[in-house]
Amino acid sequence: MNRMTVALIILLYLCLIFTVGGLSIKFHPDNNFMETKHLTDNSSDTCFVFHGDTQVLEIQYTTLRLNTSA
Repeated sequence: MNRMTVALIILLYLCLIFTVGGLSIKFHPDNNFMETKHLTDNSSDTCFVFHGDTQVLEIQYTTLRLNTSA
């Protein structure tokens, strides 16, 4: 198993720990970080970016917001 596969399994396991509203996985053909930077502008989204040898693995998930006010 390469590093990208191990990172994917670990992050999917972390997403199962939290209440996940949505999951987005994108593979970029090059190591251009500017393509994934726009995902971090929204405070409700968490974006993980892994720089591989030939591609960038981008995992974005949005947690559900629970309304606790009665």
